[in-house]
Amino acid sequence: MTTLRQLVASPLQLVTLASATLILLPLGYVTTLALSADPAVWQRLWSTRIPELLINTISLAGAVAVLTLLLGVSTAWMVTRFDFRGRWLWEIALVLPLAMPTYVLAYVYNYLLGFGGPVEHLWQIVAGSQARIFSPQSFWGASLVMALDTFPFVYLLTRSALLSLNVSFEEVARTCGASHLQTMLRVTLPLL
Repeated sequence: MTTLRQLVASPLQLVTLASATLILLPLGYVTTLALSADPAVWQRLWSTRIPELLINTISLAGAVAVLTLLLGVSTAWMVTRFDFRGRWLWEIALVLPLAMPTYVLAYVYNYLLGFGGPVEHLWQIVAGSQARIFSPQSFWGASLVMALDTFPFVYLLTRSALLSLNVSFEEVARTCGASHLQTMLRVTLPLL
């Protein structure tokens, strides 16, 4: 038998339900508008734009994932497995992108990597006055900017896993003649 207490929602449940409704309201409105469109419009979109946009989105997500994994795992490995001057500074600096909002980082990277920015000036000094770097609005530029913004998440998780990993396996590999890179690829990464 159901009691009266189970039927009445608590104030916290009501606030949570109201918040969820407000958050989902714009999504519901856009979905309603999209589903009420003429079928001819959907047919035209599926034959022209949607496949290209899906391929671009999947390609961007894949490139960002690969770059993020490469940056996050390699920096965590270097900071935890090598002893070098200023290591404590790098441990802090590699997490700093998390302290800034994403849109601020996008503006900073756009300024630094954009046409006529400081990075392009340095590149022109090295490679000649006509040399150009990739634009942050290009596919690879957007991939790099997004990876530089998200790699600290992978870095923190990998660093934590590496610090709790038993290093005796790596020491055995090094004793058997494996290089640092071979040890990372054949021992450390499979253990992670």
